Amino acid sequence: MNCPISPLLQLSQVPYLSMVSEQAQQNAVEACVDSLRGEADRNAHEKQRYSSIARGSLDAPQLLQAQQYMELLMTQNAKMNLTAAADMEEAFQMHVEDSLALLPALDAAALEHAQTVDLHGGHGHPQFRIIDVGSGAGLPGVIIAIARPAWKVTLLDSLRKRCQFVEMAVQHIGIQNTHVVWSRAEEAGQSQQHREVYDVAIARAVARMRVLVELCLPMVKPGGYCLAAKGPDCQKEVAEAEEAIAILQGKLVSISKVEAFGSVGQHVAVLLRKVANTPAQYPRHPGKPGKRPL
Repeated sequence: MNCPISPLLQLSQVPYLSMVSEQAQQNAVEACVDSLRGEADRNAHEKQRYSSIARGSLDAPQLLQAQQYMELLMTQNAKMNLTAAADMEEAFQMHVEDSLALLPALDAAALEHAQTVDLHGGHGHPQFRIIDVGSGAGLPGVIIAIARPAWKVTLLDSLRKRCQFVEMAVQHIGIQNTHVVWSRAEEAGQSQQHREVYDVAIARAVARMRVLVELCLPMVKPGGYCLAAKGPDCQKEVAEAEEAIAILQGKLVSISKVEAFGSVGQHVAVLLRKVANTPAQYPRHPGKPGKRPL
């Protein structure tokens, strides 16, 4: 912030300060106070905006669960490097609010799923199923599971220690609708248990789109969706993934802004629809999608 009083403070070190009139000094002080007040108001408004997102998405018991999860996350962070957040407030903003920002797109997919089940006379899997690919510390999957307890959320990660933390944490705060899987996404995508069974695959800060689609789309059933949380300037990244998306039988639906903000600007959600079965050779062996993207 450029405070108008700063030059006067610098002038106070030299003999000719008396040349600056008392009125000019008073004006500068008042301008600085107004500037500081404006910045404080903006910060308060930002906090209130983020808090309103959480209050609008979570009831009181759910909000308590989210807070407890963040407390466990921050407690274990020194040992396991689970988050870059410096404190609880930052963790809540980075993880809870960002996760909840994906709910509008997920709610629309869940409604479509329910309508499809009804259309087929109740046949098919009645529970809406999500897989969080590269879940890390359980995010965004755990927060989504808290917000939507009727959904089944699978949390997939390749690091055993992170999976153990998530299992401990969800049990501690009483979440009943999650399932933690320790596996590489490439292996899970070729397994009968996970291949083309999920209504939505979600991913946040996992890989670039060319790689991400090979990790996610094979686990989504035809008619389902892949939802990737990305930064504001992802259009080029998505364009580079067009061929990979087509090979894996996906189709770009939308790139839309969400109510989440980071240091580089407003986040977006990239939504893909699975239009047909993914060819059997995908995903390729572990590590290959990252080394040789489609």
